[in-house]
Formats: sequence, C-alpha cells, structure tokens
Amino acid sequence: MKKPLISTEFKNRIEMHIAEVEKETSVEFVTLLTRRSHHYLGFRIALALFFALVEALMPSSFFDQIAWPVHGLSAIAMGFLVFAATGFSWVLHLMLPKSLQLHTVETAAKLAFLKNEVFKTYRRSGILIYISELERAVYLLADRGLSEAIPHKDWAELATILAGELATKGAGETFIDALDRLKERVKVQFPPDSEHHDELSKDLRGNDNE
Repeated sequence: MKKPLISTEFKNRIEMHIAEVEKETSVEFVTLLTRRSHHYLGFRIALALFFALVEALMPSSFFDQIAWPVHGLSAIAMGFLVFAATGFSWVLHLMLPKSLQLHTVETAAKLAFLKNEVFKTYRRSGILIYISELERAVYLLADRGLSEAIPHKDWAELATILAGELATKGAGETFIDALDRLKERVKVQFPPDSEHHDELSKDLRGNDNE
C-alpha cells in the first residue's frame, strides 16, 4: 500500500500549532488534503493516442507485407498500456508537465477556497492550506484581510517550505518556524477576538478528486 504524503505525526503537529496560532491571533485556517487536484483524463487519453500513433508510424524492415496490420495491433496495445500505466499516481506525476501540475493545483485551491467558505470570517482573515498528494504541491490562499497585511510572495514561500518538508518526510520544524515568523507579523493587526473565534474548523480535511 502506498504511504500517504502526510504522516499522522506530521498532521497532528501542524494541527496543534495551527490551533496555537489561532489562539494568539484572529487568523482562521482551513487545511485541506486531497489525493489529486484533477483526474487528468484528457491528458491521459492524449498521451495514449500520441504513443499509439508513434508506434503505428514506426518503420518496419521485417515482414513488410504485414507491417501495417501488425503495427495497427501493436499501436492499439501501446495506447491501452500507456493509458493503464498513467492510472498509477506515481507514473502520472512523472508524465505530467510541472507547469500543468502547478496550474491545476492553483485552480483547485481557488475553487476549494470558495467551496469551504474560507472567506466567512469577520475580519476576512481566513487562510486555506491546500495539499495535493499526486502533484506533491502545496498552495496557500489568504483572504483579503490577510493578503493586504502580508504580500502573496510570503504566503507562497511558506507553501514552498511545507511542500519541501512533505517531500522529504520532515518533521515540520521549518514550516512551524516560518509560520511563527508570519504570526508575529499579523498579530498586531489581527489580535485575538473572543467574539469571533473559531469561525472556521482548524481540523485537516480530506477531499478526493477522482
């Protein structure tokens, strides 16, 4: 069985630290873990057709009279083989262009931000941490109030740190340290607010995109 990208220990540490940050500020987190950001069915079909076409057009110097029928059958087999192989997450991850993966994760994160209503906080201080296993990517999306206080590049840097720790099976120390530094920057503008506390669930959520 394939090991999950995020371990139970790592998950618990991040959840506990997020809870601490929420106590000291009015920032609200939603953390979402998904197996993949998209099914990539169109890409898988296109890749299978490409390999099938290459196989069909390859020249043959053996049994020239039956070359086309043989190539036809082998091309169909090649197409099915490629399509089946990309059904495995690790194969699909290797075949997908990195730019497509990152764009897909960003798009899925923005949709998840709306679906999970991360914007429904009194001071518009919600933030989504979106983790996608297949793409091995993390995207942080801060609501308007937070993004005005801290530029997007700083949230992107935090996402890169988290993605790196997940990829190397780190304990989360670097991410927690970076989160603490950002906490110090926001708690002046977003101090704890007992009236509007725990507006969003801090638990790590799961959401499979098949």
